[in-house]
Amino acid sequence: MGKFTDVEFGIHSIFSSIDWKSKSIKTYPSNFDEIIGQEFLRLTIIPANPGINFQSISGILNVEIFSESGKGPKRFYELSDTLDASLVGKSINTPNGVVQFNRGSALTLKGRDKDNPTLFMALYFLPFDFYFPEV
Repeated sequence: MGKFTDVEFGIHSIFSSIDWKSKSIKTYPSNFDEIIGQEFLRLTIIPANPGINFQSISGILNVEIFSESGKGPKRFYELSDTLDASLVGKSINTPNGVVQFNRGSALTLKGRDKDNPTLFMALYFLPFDFYFPEV
């Protein structure tokens, strides 16, 4: 695997874990068409910057949070706190390297979903770094 596939493998392994599944929060990768429900997360991994060498990379995990519209911001804060508890300060080993979430997250409330106005969307952002360990 290369750096891009290692990052994808590492981040998606968190959301396919028994711990995450026990939270009963529907979570889908970007470019997935079978999304159904009144509450779910959609993950987009954005490799944004070269890292400290040609084998490393930095980027942002962008999580679109969808929940029932008209209920206020509390649920978005709860889901963001759950994401923080599962991600912030964590390191995930991949087949060839390590994905680290060593910085803080951000949340912005966006508004009603254009495709389904019964849903409201917020964006959660978390920077990450990926590197191959020294041998």
